Amino acid sequence: MVTQAWDKGYECPQCEKNLTLDEDFSNRTWLCAKCSNPIHIHVADDKGNAYTLVRIPANLLQVRDLVVLGAKLDKDYPVLSSQSANKGQWRLALKEYRAIIVDANQHYSVIIGGWSGTPSY
Repeated sequence: MVTQAWDKGYECPQCEKNLTLDEDFSNRTWLCAKCSNPIHIHVADDKGNAYTLVRIPANLLQVRDLVVLGAKLDKDYPVLSSQSANKGQWRLALKEYRAIIVDANQHYSVIIGGWSGTPSY
């Protein structure tokens, strides 16, 4: 449930470095190749809203994380519960959405910051 359609830039806050896909990180893990910390993804929509995301596997989502589903940045879903389901599966309950069973390693975009106006990428 991850799209890169809105991605404007990538950085590692630990290494304090702007990153390049495939050179500095993989979109399979979304971790910095140098320090293995989650990278920050800067995204912006066509309405002038900008956000900073991390992309993490379902089994690392926590209650109150704000998950973005698909290609829509204008709606986020707070995680109400996140727990193991069957073998290799994870159950996520999302407010104003529903409970879903997904692969435990499937990545989701989580909003960690946001603002309105023109971002300075």
